[in-house]
Amino acid sequence: MYYLLSLACGLALCSCSPNPPAAAEAQPAGQSPADSIVGRAIAHHYGDYYADADVSFVFREKQYTIRQQGGVYAYARTWSDTTDLVTNDGILRLVGDREVALTEKQKAAYTEAVNSVRYFFMLPYGLNDPAVQKEYLGQQSIKEKPYDVLRVTFAAEGGGVDHDDVYYYYFHAGEGKLDYLAYSFTVNGGGVRFRAATNERRIGGKLVQDYINYQPEAADTPVGELAELYAADKLLELSRIENTNIRMD
Repeated sequence: MYYLLSLACGLALCSCSPNPPAAAEAQPAGQSPADSIVGRAIAHHYGDYYADADVSFVFREKQYTIRQQGGVYAYARTWSDTTDLVTNDGILRLVGDREVALTEKQKAAYTEAVNSVRYFFMLPYGLNDPAVQKEYLGQQSIKEKPYDVLRVTFAAEGGGVDHDDVYYYYFHAGEGKLDYLAYSFTVNGGGVRFRAATNERRIGGKLVQDYINYQPEAADTPVGELAELYAADKLLELSRIENTNIRMD
């Protein structure tokens, strides 16, 4: 698996024009409050680590690997003898050492499955990407602690297949770290979710978090109201997002 990822990154370096990692760059003077909050959070969590990263972890019995060098990437998930490998050039599925033909629908579904897991693992990295549209909503108290709140939407170009989703991010006003997030989604019937960070630990100096995943009783609850419901203990625990066997080189 490591060989495949190394080969994929090497080929991508030769064939693609890497884009600068927007989330890892130093923020310029005169930046917006939203950019400043995200930049501070990235510095608190892991600095510029994801500009040149080599990560692996296990989530729900599948191993995920993230390799990045600037704008060049190779993301993989592996279970049993199957690997889905997502690079700048697209996706391929390997069963053993044999590539399997995929329909366009399968390509989209498997790419989204890999990207979704790695996106949440890497947060708050990516929140300064060009497709991200951020709005600072001010501060809100959650369980008697102050949080800077950002509302995030995505441009259709570069925003992925779920660019219609809406996210709220809650950054501790004192420490700068990301403690909570809420989002609405449209796939599989749609709905809203709220996640609270848990099991915070440092691995090689980088902050890693798991999440408790909540949902409201009413599926049509506005996403911006979830934090208040969480603070009042009125959300239902849905699942746990737990990552194990983490390696961050």
